[in-house]
Amino acid sequence: MYKNHPIEGAKKLKDLKHMDLHVTQIIMEHEERVDGSGMPEGKVERDLNPLSVFVQSANMFDRLVTFERVAKKEAVKRLFTELIGRFPLPHLNALKTIVSRES
Repeated sequence: MYKNHPIEGAKKLKDLKHMDLHVTQIIMEHEERVDGSGMPEGKVERDLNPLSVFVQSANMFDRLVTFERVAKKEAVKRLFTELIGRFPLPHLNALKTIVSRES
Protein backbone atom coordinates (compact mmCIF):
# COMPACT_ATOMS: atom_id res chain seq x y z
CA MET A 1 0.00 0.00 0.00
CA TYR A 2 2.77 2.47 0.92
CA LYS A 3 4.44 1.96 -2.44
CA ASN A 4 1.27 3.14 -4.19
CA HIS A 5 0.58 6.22 -2.08
CA PRO A 6 2.13 8.62 -4.64
CA ILE A 7 -0.10 7.20 -7.38
CA GLU A 8 -3.21 7.30 -5.19
CA GLY A 9 -2.50 10.85 -4.04
CA ALA A 10 -1.96 12.10 -7.59
CA LYS A 11 -5.15 10.39 -8.80
CA LYS A 12 -7.21 12.10 -6.10
CA LEU A 13 -5.96 15.54 -7.10
CA LYS A 14 -5.45 15.39 -10.87
CA ASP A 15 -9.03 16.25 -11.81
CA LEU A 16 -9.37 19.24 -9.52
CA LYS A 17 -9.70 22.37 -11.66
CA HIS A 18 -7.40 24.45 -9.48
CA MET A 19 -4.65 21.79 -9.34
CA ASP A 20 -1.57 22.59 -11.42
CA LEU A 21 -0.21 19.70 -13.48
CA HIS A 22 3.26 20.24 -12.00
CA VAL A 23 1.91 19.79 -8.48
CA THR A 24 0.26 16.52 -9.44
CA GLN A 25 3.52 15.34 -10.99
CA ILE A 26 5.49 16.31 -7.88
CA ILE A 27 3.08 14.28 -5.75
CA MET A 28 3.49 11.33 -8.11
CA GLU A 29 7.30 11.55 -8.03
CA HIS A 30 8.06 12.60 -4.44
CA GLU A 31 9.26 9.09 -3.48
CA GLU A 32 11.45 8.61 -6.57
CA ARG A 33 15.25 8.88 -6.32
CA VAL A 34 17.65 10.31 -8.90
CA ASP A 35 19.50 6.97 -9.03
CA GLY A 36 16.31 5.04 -9.90
CA SER A 37 15.99 3.36 -6.50
CA GLY A 38 12.74 5.11 -5.60
CA MET A 39 9.10 4.32 -6.14
CA PRO A 40 6.55 3.90 -7.56
CA GLU A 41 8.18 3.73 -11.01
CA GLY A 42 11.92 3.73 -10.30
CA LYS A 43 12.55 6.76 -12.51
CA VAL A 44 16.04 8.26 -12.83
CA GLU A 45 16.83 11.98 -12.67
CA ARG A 46 16.60 12.65 -16.41
CA ASP A 47 13.00 11.35 -16.37
CA LEU A 48 11.88 13.38 -13.35
CA ASN A 49 10.35 16.83 -13.13
CA PRO A 50 13.12 19.05 -11.70
CA LEU A 51 10.65 20.37 -9.12
CA SER A 52 10.04 16.81 -7.93
CA VAL A 53 13.76 16.35 -7.34
CA PHE A 54 13.78 19.28 -4.88
CA VAL A 55 10.82 17.84 -3.01
CA GLN A 56 12.40 14.36 -2.82
CA SER A 57 15.38 15.60 -0.81
CA ALA A 58 13.18 17.55 1.60
CA ASN A 59 10.76 14.64 1.87
CA MET A 60 13.51 12.23 2.94
CA PHE A 61 14.89 14.74 5.45
CA ASP A 62 11.38 15.17 6.87
CA ARG A 63 10.87 11.40 7.07
CA LEU A 64 14.10 10.97 9.03
CA VAL A 65 13.31 13.81 11.45
CA THR A 66 9.57 13.37 11.86
CA PHE A 67 8.95 9.64 11.61
CA GLU A 68 12.29 8.12 12.58
CA ARG A 69 12.91 10.78 15.27
CA VAL A 70 16.46 11.43 14.06
CA ALA A 71 18.02 14.75 15.13
CA LYS A 72 18.29 17.23 12.26
CA LYS A 73 22.10 17.17 12.17
CA GLU A 74 22.09 13.37 12.24
CA ALA A 75 19.50 13.30 9.44
CA VAL A 76 21.78 15.43 7.28
CA LYS A 77 24.69 13.13 8.12
CA ARG A 78 22.67 10.08 7.05
CA LEU A 79 21.72 11.77 3.78
CA PHE A 80 25.44 12.26 3.07
CA THR A 81 26.46 8.73 4.10
CA GLU A 82 23.78 6.05 3.96
CA LEU A 83 21.71 7.74 1.24
CA ILE A 84 24.41 9.38 -0.87
CA GLY A 85 23.74 9.17 -4.59
CA ARG A 86 19.98 9.09 -4.22
CA PHE A 87 19.64 12.86 -4.06
CA PRO A 88 21.55 15.64 -5.86
CA LEU A 89 24.56 16.84 -3.89
CA PRO A 90 23.61 20.55 -4.24
CA HIS A 91 20.26 19.80 -2.57
CA LEU A 92 21.97 18.00 0.30
CA ASN A 93 24.42 20.86 0.70
CA ALA A 94 21.51 23.31 0.86
CA LEU A 95 19.83 21.24 3.58
CA LYS A 96 23.13 21.08 5.47
CA THR A 97 23.47 24.86 5.29
CA ILE A 98 19.92 25.43 6.51
CA VAL A 99 20.30 23.01 9.42
CA SER A 100 23.67 24.46 10.44
CA ARG A 101 22.17 27.97 10.50
CA GLU A 102 19.46 26.78 12.89
CA SER A 103 22.05 25.61 15.43
